[in-house]
Amino acid sequence: MSEFNHLLSTDKQEKLLDTEALITFEQLVSHTLKHGFLPTVAPELKHITLAGATAGIGIESSCFRYGFVHDGVLEVDVLLPDGRILTCRENNEYADLFYGMANSYGTLGYVLRAKIKLIPSKSFVQIDNHRYDSVL
Repeated sequence: MSEFNHLLSTDKQEKLLDTEALITFEQLVSHTLKHGFLPTVAPELKHITLAGATAGIGIESSCFRYGFVHDGVLEVDVLLPDGRILTCRENNEYADLFYGMANSYGTLGYVLRAKIKLIPSKSFVQIDNHRYDSVL
């Protein structure tokens, strides 16, 4: 399963990334930044995989705006215990499985591929430091 870590396609026009789900966020962010994008949520721990953050709980400071990692997922291919692979979306016959994958920790199946939303990235980040001499 560890070989399911390849980027499949980037659609800059639609702001979508199609990727195998064992890609780490380090790899994912490195790729998307080259194209001027970021995933909606990118956990700080660089070795978390997209599958792990989808089936577990992927959280980061941008969640206040975009939700959790699984909220930016549009489609997943799920390997079921019986060996079938289903493509699940919010609006197809496998919508229940699509919505059930979040926080299921792999009990329903294993995410092999995902299509996720991207957001435009900025070239620079401004940081402001404020010094306080008292907590009051």
